[in-house]
Amino acid sequence: MQQKVLNLLINACDIDAQDLNKRTALHLAANVDNSQAIKFLLKKHANANIQDKNGKIPLHIAILKGVDLSIIALLIQVSDINTQDSKGKTPLFLAAELGNFDAVKLLLEKGADANILSTEGWHPLDAAHFYKHSKIAELLKDITQKDELEDPDRQASEMIQAHLEADQGDFKKVRKILHKINNLDVQDSNGDTILHKATSHDDIKTVKFLLKRGANANISNNEGCIPLHKSISFGLSCYEISKLLIEKSNINAQNLEGETALYLAVSRERLNLVKLLLAYDADTHIANKVGWTPLHVAARMGCDSALLQCLIEKTNVNILDQDRQSALHMAASSHNTENIKLLLENGADRTIKNKVGCNPYDIAMFWEYEDIAELLRT
Repeated sequence: MQQKVLNLLINACDIDAQDLNKRTALHLAANVDNSQAIKFLLKKHANANIQDKNGKIPLHIAILKGVDLSIIALLIQVSDINTQDSKGKTPLFLAAELGNFDAVKLLLEKGADANILSTEGWHPLDAAHFYKHSKIAELLKDITQKDELEDPDRQASEMIQAHLEADQGDFKKVRKILHKINNLDVQDSNGDTILHKATSHDDIKTVKFLLKRGANANISNNEGCIPLHKSISFGLSCYEISKLLIEKSNINAQNLEGETALYLAVSRERLNLVKLLLAYDADTHIANKVGWTPLHVAARMGCDSALLQCLIEKTNVNILDQDRQSALHMAASSHNTENIKLLLENGADRTIKNKVGCNPYDIAMFWEYEDIAELLRT
């Protein structure tokens, strides 16, 4: 029955049609490890070399998802096996990175090139070393062309050591190792670079060292955080380190929650950092995933009025979130009369109704804040 349905759909559709992520049916079948669909699509001559928005062909996806080796073998037959994705990674690179020994062996047997570099300048051998896949490294060792001045074996193993020392907070050892490393932007399994780790550990000496050596301050980790975000969120010496990072960073970069450096500084009530970020023209109108701007969060938390004033001067005071709530709605629920007065003095509109029809006065009454309600009475 499933075969008949597939036949009907294929006959009625463009077999190589792409979705919004530029993925074809073959990409999607590989993504869910549907071997029957993959075999069927290949039998119908689906194009196995179409790249999605990340530059990946179905073979990349199959290796990422760890599909059965027999399916990988089928895809290899109809794919350009040396295709590079947007990060310069070939299917061989991914297999080496993920520790798929059988896939690496098969790709090499079918002529995969072990000397194609990723955008970070790494061979598949480097990835195997970094993730400690020693059997794969042994396979790749003799066929990887090494630059005597930049031995990938040494570079990869030393970068592993640098990350391990950084995790332990021993940045004196980290700096000693990094003097011999060319690529300072290698990310660990969490997407963190050494610069992320140095900022989290308040090691200003290492931060200065890395920035002077050209480390990239705009690399996002798996949570979408750049080192500046980490400094503000976790660092105790965050002002000094953040000041160094601001000049090298996209100040308005957002993490996966949509939070900017300014949003994070406000949510942690760090007035000195808020002033610093505003001095560097941080955008006060960038909202997080639920539409909260830094002004919303300052009002909701009942932040110090000096911090709120800094934001009011740079922000549309009546900007609304996804629930049509203004900063005044937020302040009404925080029971901070000083902030209510400050917002009203600066043009906050007490008549705006949120998504459920409540104005700020209604919010105050809900919480039984009669003193706040009196200020907000229309």
